[in-house]
Amino acid sequence: MMTGANGLFAQDNPTHLFRGYWDNDFFNIRGRGTDEAYTNGFRFDLFHLQKPKAKKFIIDRFLFPKAGDSSVNVRGWGFGQMMMTPRDLNKTDYQPGDYPYAGALVGIHSLYSYNPKKKYSLQTELMAGVRGPEAFAAQTQTFIHKLIGNSPPRGWNNQLGTKMILNANFTVEKQLTHYRNVGEMIVGGQAFAGTLFNFASAYATFRIGKMTPYFNGYLSQHSSIGSSTSQRRNRLQAYLIIRPSAGFTINNDMLTKETHTPTDAHGSVQSSPPIEHWNLSIDYGAVITSGHVGFSFIQKSMSAMLKGLPRHEVGNVSLYYTW
Repeated sequence: MMTGANGLFAQDNPTHLFRGYWDNDFFNIRGRGTDEAYTNGFRFDLFHLQKPKAKKFIIDRFLFPKAGDSSVNVRGWGFGQMMMTPRDLNKTDYQPGDYPYAGALVGIHSLYSYNPKKKYSLQTELMAGVRGPEAFAAQTQTFIHKLIGNSPPRGWNNQLGTKMILNANFTVEKQLTHYRNVGEMIVGGQAFAGTLFNFASAYATFRIGKMTPYFNGYLSQHSSIGSSTSQRRNRLQAYLIIRPSAGFTINNDMLTKETHTPTDAHGSVQSSPPIEHWNLSIDYGAVITSGHVGFSFIQKSMSAMLKGLPRHEVGNVSLYYTW
């Protein structure tokens, strides 16, 4: 276990982490990749371990709670992009019975706070950005399709319009049980509130394999270096993750057009399918770290976000580097 705040800043303990991840529904361990619904997203973050007496922004003091006096606190800055598309990318017209074309680009400020003694965490993210043409999702997807030799998407002229994004996202987690350093069961809850997403969910996380304790902090989850006893024993980490969850969505403005209702050539209203408020999903995959470098692949299987449409799967590839 961590030996206190001063011990965290020993010379051979990492204090910074770079994370890059890529969501794409073409990544599929069953070989059934698609190109629809939530089809692509990327995010890059730079995290640093906060010193006990570090100066804080005023906004941090009020919006970013910590997990107690003995918490391990990691602050981060990053940016990301996400996009939605319908199933048929060859049509140029609006497709009322399917997911819309939509893109969002956001900047993120975060605090991941872990309490290694009481085994709980508080994770807070503040997102600000824009949805619409200014998010450059059309250019991103067109570039990727050109790069891999696919036909370009043709319906981005129908994408959801410009909307400013400001969202606060909160996560709380608590360990229920563990067996040495080979098995953990953690329960958690999430709440997203703001101008883009409003939803809440509850989940359970099972980690099985060779690993450092989850609540030792975010950096220790993705590195195998350091001076603590558990880190010396775990020069290599390799473990499986299973995370079932259930949630309720109030609104998701990556799915809805609030400015006007599209009509066809005869002036008839083309209504989109209503949102599915109740959602079920399960994430499963593997994480491996060696020294400064970590890698993970997680497959996410989720119920439909709009009524009458099929369930969806998205794969996530993440790379971590600590120093």
